[in-house]
Amino acid sequence: MKHIFILLFIFITSSVLGQELTINSKAFNQKRKIFVSLPEHYAKSPVSYPVIYILDGQVLFNFLKGLYQYNSDKYPPAILVGVIQVDRGHELVEHKDNIENQEIYNHFSDFFLNELIPYINSTYRTNSLDIFIGDSFGGVFLLNKMLESTKVNNCICISPTVWVNHYKVLKKFKNFSPTINTRLYLGYGENDFKAIRNGVVKISEIIKTDSSKELTVVTNMYRDEDHNSAILIGMRKGLDYFFKDFIFPENKWNLMEKTGDDSIFFNYFKQLSASFGCVIVPGENDYNQLGYYYLEVGKIEDAIHAILMIVLGML
Repeated sequence: MKHIFILLFIFITSSVLGQELTINSKAFNQKRKIFVSLPEHYAKSPVSYPVIYILDGQVLFNFLKGLYQYNSDKYPPAILVGVIQVDRGHELVEHKDNIENQEIYNHFSDFFLNELIPYINSTYRTNSLDIFIGDSFGGVFLLNKMLESTKVNNCICISPTVWVNHYKVLKKFKNFSPTINTRLYLGYGENDFKAIRNGVVKISEIIKTDSSKELTVVTNMYRDEDHNSAILIGMRKGLDYFFKDFIFPENKWNLMEKTGDDSIFFNYFKQLSASFGCVIVPGENDYNQLGYYYLEVGKIEDAIHAILMIVLGML
């Protein structure tokens, strides 16, 4: 039986398939391209998946795909969406002093919030867990959208240019009162621009000094990294932060083996689902180990059911 589990685990190693899609945007009155990657078992699985959006998809999407596939043993299956910037300097940054440039920003905001996100949710099986990744201008764009819209509430912002518009985003944070639990991961390079380093630290301080805000923030500085390299580290660190509890912890396995109570396993994921506001299912490795647990305690039927959850693509 043990050999069967090993062979099945090798057979179901996760991968993602990507494609370029075109959306007819009313906001821009033109077609916009995006990249989408679906989990390997998407076609035969009834499960709804988290969505991870990344700005500057024309340069960062393939890196996200490779990173996600390489870490498929610790990240849950997800739909990956790369948002392509045509004119990032105007699309991602407010320009209150220039009407023409501000219109481009407004059009992209409208496209992002009111066209792209609804399109993904109506086209694919998604749950309510969306994670947004942005770097530099993309990072400050996400900070602004998080402060303005309930559609953006889980963000990985690396080296955000908080200095634009005279640090206006800092003033917004002081008056920000999220209606739902919001998670924010901030990162920057040790050798990043001083204005960015100071801005990120200031945002973290504002949030942490106001315990009334339903906003969780984690801030990391990456040694020896600069503005261009921080995103490559920060993308991984940010995803690690969001998904750190998605793997059933070792101390819980020990408690299960000691008590023989498998409800510990299922209650853990129920509580995790409640904290994120969507259904989170155990990953392949967790179901694989659950099958071993059932074999050890002589629950053969339960062991078969656990491994079938993987084989039939129910994850």
